[in-house]
Amino acid sequence: MKKNYYEILGIIETAQLAVIKGAYKALIQIYHPDKFEYEEEKANATEITKEINEAFHVLSDALLRQKYDEKRKSEYNYNTENKTESRKKDE
Repeated sequence: MKKNYYEILGIIETAQLAVIKGAYKALIQIYHPDKFEYEEEKANATEITKEINEAFHVLSDALLRQKYDEKRKSEYNYNTENKTESRKKDE
């Protein structure tokens, strides 16, 4: 999993929906492309806004968030197990 939606919104993994919404609204106000004058800045802000919207979409929906958290946990466990096995082979 490449993107950490919690990091994108700047919240902790146990954040309640109200916190998720508040973080989303604050970030959208900061990075809204219309607030930037130059095309390069607007393009960058557009990409950031897309990530913020994607993160909000997943984390604000209980079912999508549950699936996302389960996937993150399974990937974390997989990576941890592989690192442990790799260390044992090196010894």
